[in-house]
Amino acid sequence: MKQKKILEEIIRFREISKIDDKETLNEGFLGDLLKQALFGNKDISLDEILDILFKGAKAKQNLTSQNVNFADMTKMVINRIEGGYYNPEWHLKPGMGDSGETMFGIDRKHGGTLNTSQPGVEFWSIIDKNKKPEVWKHGYRGGELENQLMDLVVEIMEPHYQRLSEKYLSEKAREIVNSDKGLTFNFIYASWNGSGFFQRFANDINKAVEDGETDPKELQEVALESRSKTVLGSTEKIRKIMDELNSESAA
Repeated sequence: MKQKKILEEIIRFREISKIDDKETLNEGFLGDLLKQALFGNKDISLDEILDILFKGAKAKQNLTSQNVNFADMTKMVINRIEGGYYNPEWHLKPGMGDSGETMFGIDRKHGGTLNTSQPGVEFWSIIDKNKKPEVWKHGYRGGELENQLMDLVVEIMEPHYQRLSEKYLSEKAREIVNSDKGLTFNFIYASWNGSGFFQRFANDINKAVEDGETDPKELQEVALESRSKTVLGSTEKIRKIMDELNSESAA
């Protein structure tokens, strides 16, 4: 797990730094010391590490390589659906069910590995250092911390979405989903709904694609029907957002 996290950080560094060749990356910061830290010895082939590294970066790029900005989609989920802060100890309200302390849809009680990831830990640490019941009312968005917290939610949710997509969407279905803003938004939001719902929605899309349906607009209807059969109650919100995204794409 530690090795995987280090590799993920290197991939992120490479992308931010826009490093495009192995030689530059090697000279920059991958040497014997890092090889030893990653793999416990200096005998592993550096080319092997770099092949893994560049393959991982390419795979990540393929998942978000269409005309969708994940940060924009995340902010749309927050602004249009999830909203701001909720703390059952401070403002328990009917209809919130078993939700724990929640900010931008990240549930501290039920979020699992989202909360234990590096950006998840930082996210809650910032909230803990700043929250006050007289200021952090239900729906509060963090004041001057809002942008920083939103950026951390992007860091939390993007790899989560990628993992769920790779695990539950077939290769052909994933390609179609990632070519259409409406479908992409639906599945990005499904990442908030949890792996069980994501798998359920993915199964219906996979079956439709397997049966020969490849029109994104028809698959949007499949996605909406799947969602309407759950207790989530967000179908019409998603439909409205899909229609807006479809109009943007057609413009």
